[in-house]
Amino acid sequence: AGDAQTVALRLLAEHCPKAEGVVIRAGAHGCLVRMADGGTRAVPGFEVEAVDTNGAGDTHIGAFVSGLSRGMSPREAARYA
Repeated sequence: AGDAQTVALRLLAEHCPKAEGVVIRAGAHGCLVRMADGGTRAVPGFEVEAVDTNGAGDTHIGAFVSGLSRGMSPREAARYA
């Protein structure tokens, strides 16, 4: 438990020591991108009228990975997603 930054730090340290970073989704608040080098970036969400949130997380991470695969920085990919 804890705020998004605390959770991201714990995930990196305890579960993902070799990962380059962690993305913590925060629903309507956007997401937090925590990089292994210590940088943290809050990426705000967009205001939308939600019709159905089923699959929203899958869609977000798919778009995030797509952005990374096209050379975007993690912050740019998170904003794109």
